[in-house]
Amino acid sequence: LQELKRDVQARLLTVETYGGETFLSEDVAISILQETKNAFNRASQLCEKAEVPKQSENILDILLKYLYSEHLDYAVELAIAGITLAEPKVSPPAYFFSVVSQNTTIVLLLMKQYEDSVIPLIKGSVVEQCVAKKWASSLRSLEQKINMGLERQLNAIVGYVRFVLSSEQKKADFRPDNQQINLAASA
Repeated sequence: LQELKRDVQARLLTVETYGGETFLSEDVAISILQETKNAFNRASQLCEKAEVPKQSENILDILLKYLYSEHLDYAVELAIAGITLAEPKVSPPAYFFSVVSQNTTIVLLLMKQYEDSVIPLIKGSVVEQCVAKKWASSLRSLEQKINMGLERQLNAIVGYVRFVLSSEQKKADFRPDNQQINLAASA
């Protein structure tokens, strides 16, 4: 009955893994970050002092849209969609861990730029709270998606281990040393 249930779920929940592609590029992220760093510098030099915080917020909005939403968030969502929900009969691909690793690297670079370029330009302005709220919301959302993906990936691995243990392991395959000693002593 369990195998029938698993087979039906596997057919209904076909998962596209895109060949293990992570859809993340650290080079693209670095390029985007460099361009926005230049934009922050230009804004601080060319804008009136009163307009710098608002222009910095606009630049950050563009950065969050393209690097966060269309690069990081998109890659995590595709990777989550590639994790099977049914108990697998074959080892589940573990490329979600690669997505998390690359994502973490890019987010650390993004955080460095936020601290170095954005905060000094908006500190003490009226947009500071709004920008901080957007920033925290973006990071929180990404963290929640990664946590959900890690949970699904670990559940898929546990499901596969259960399948292997129930179908391939015999009860006599593992006996702790103390049981073997007790059996030898009683014989």
